[in-house]
Amino acid sequence: MKTICKTCLLAAGILALGHSVTAQETEINDMTTPLHLLRPEYKVPYGDLTAEQVKTDIDRVFAYIEQHTPVRVLDADGKEVTDYRHIPHGATLDRGAFRIGSYEWGVTYQALLDAAEVTGDDRYKDYVVRRFKFLAEVAPGFRKLYEQYKDTDAQMEQILHPKALDDAGAMCCAMMKARIADPSLPLSDLIENYFAFIEHGQYRLPDGTFARHRPQHNTIWLDDMFMGVPSLAYRGIYKKEESTRYFNEAAKVSRQFIDRMFVPEKGLYRHGYVEGLAQQPTFHWARANGWAIVTNCELLDALPEDHPDRPFLLEQLRRHIKGLAAYQSSEGFWHQLVDRSDSYLETSATAILCILHRPRHQQRMDRRHHLRPGGATRMACRQYANQGGRASERYLRGYRNGI
Repeated sequence: MKTICKTCLLAAGILALGHSVTAQETEINDMTTPLHLLRPEYKVPYGDLTAEQVKTDIDRVFAYIEQHTPVRVLDADGKEVTDYRHIPHGATLDRGAFRIGSYEWGVTYQALLDAAEVTGDDRYKDYVVRRFKFLAEVAPGFRKLYEQYKDTDAQMEQILHPKALDDAGAMCCAMMKARIADPSLPLSDLIENYFAFIEHGQYRLPDGTFARHRPQHNTIWLDDMFMGVPSLAYRGIYKKEESTRYFNEAAKVSRQFIDRMFVPEKGLYRHGYVEGLAQQPTFHWARANGWAIVTNCELLDALPEDHPDRPFLLEQLRRHIKGLAAYQSSEGFWHQLVDRSDSYLETSATAILCILHRPRHQQRMDRRHHLRPGGATRMACRQYANQGGRASERYLRGYRNGI
């Protein structure tokens, strides 16, 4: 027994010695590497991303969502329905892992359209087009069921009869972008249905700001800045004959959100605002700040170069980025409540928040105001390449550390 133990200890010693020698041979320090090339050991790795890294991550996420978002109609017995002109009562959309008509998927569709444009990989666009065509094809049949029975599949109910901007905004904007790129897509009926709710169905304050009746009357949610303003802006591109009207409306509503929701002392937006309340609730929810920054980027993308509100909106984007940069944690993530380090580190907000890059020959924003890239921040944003804030490149909404 002692012999065995001694043999084990000897083997362990030899292995340890070998490891020590190897470690000494490969050790990186000031003697072997210039100081400026030494890399700290962050919990989440920082560094410049390559196109290949980003594409690999997108493909991994894409493979998952493609597998788990089927496009089929099933009858009450679970059998597939193929004649969409005669959808039986009790039929539903096939249940995958995600709702293909939800606001989350409206954002996803827009991201995939961007991905196709940037990478040249048409699989992403085809995914979007296939699902949009499917929804357009089945919508009349489900509408007939609703008219006859006053009920229908819950997913289709959300599409046919939106009751909140969450139901309509992101999906409408995604469909308009798809149809702007390909006018042959049969999406006009769905787009008009969505936009009718955005423009006329959603409750607004007297000045036109989107609002809700919960949790209190005349409550403004920062979420609705994203759910409403981009659709107004892209309506100006989709309906060219009415472009001035919708561009102005989008800029006006955006400025009204900014006036009420942006807290200049912190450079952050509050999540909620109650019209007429003397003491406003001021909680800087991270994801809501993400919605605000994406809204501003989308609006700047849509507005013409000479729009009178463009300089203000670009400067507002800079103010917001400066505020956010001050609160990014050492791990690259933002906290659930941006200014509260005792709240948890939050992945969805970190995925949304943008990284600004500018060519060196262009006037730059102070580097102290940049949001740090790295393993934690994978959502992409637009690169604003000049003072006008035009998007020169689009990275993609996704992040390296998993779906």
